[in-house]
Amino acid sequence: MLVLALRIRNNFFKPVQWAHVLRKIICYWMLRFKKTKDNNMNFQSGKHILLTGAGFTKNFGAPLAIEMWATIFNHKKIQTQPGIKELMMDNFDYESIYTSIIEGSYTEDEKKAIRDAVMFAYDNIDSILRKYACDFQVSVKLNKITEFITRFNENRIKGYYLPDNGNKSFIFTLNQDLFFERLYCDSLLSIPGIENDLEWFTSDFRKQLGDPDYCRLPNEGALNRIKSDILQNGKFFLIKLHGSCNWRSYDGTENIVIGKGKKEQIQK
Repeated sequence: MLVLALRIRNNFFKPVQWAHVLRKIICYWMLRFKKTKDNNMNFQSGKHILLTGAGFTKNFGAPLAIEMWATIFNHKKIQTQPGIKELMMDNFDYESIYTSIIEGSYTEDEKKAIRDAVMFAYDNIDSILRKYACDFQVSVKLNKITEFITRFNENRIKGYYLPDNGNKSFIFTLNQDLFFERLYCDSLLSIPGIENDLEWFTSDFRKQLGDPDYCRLPNEGALNRIKSDILQNGKFFLIKLHGSCNWRSYDGTENIVIGKGKKEQIQK
């Protein structure tokens, strides 16, 4: 069963069975799991999977897409680029704007401006999440949210860890923010395929991001060496389908995955 976490007016979470999304997600991951099984990765996924998407962190004060557009548009570097300003006034989808500029025939100054502005917008979200973690006067009780999320960890019941039964539990997110890394504390949760910081998923991960906090992704060769046992060491996994604001490609360049062709961007 797939549960989508949505924000609907005064109801913080509402489980929604979204038929066509459910079919696509299940079919895709059944194919992926079959491939891993063929690579001697035999495991049983949990019965319930959580998928979070746009609007999830709005409950914690983070902006929606149109608010992200405004933050990017008002950035000082964008204001010095009339070509980008004109483009943005005709298009309020900041993701498609980003892709058009990065992949289009724009100057290096214009590309740097949109990169910096988008990074600034994501840094703003991260700042909001960090402040939320330290604010006890909040509109949404964080402990209730963590209790809800923990229900999807089928290796843990009422705070107790169960004996290893071979089951793997999953959270999928379309978001690139660090909500889970910063606000959800569970020593079992990990992101497969990359080196996890020891402070992730603990109450210690509250500081502003610095150079050591940006994770370098493995290149194709390194990934091929580990993919056969990528899910062996762990029971509870966070899958960031669209990448993460603190990920960098293996050569150290920025790897914010937004706009068109997300799959191709992640593979770069």
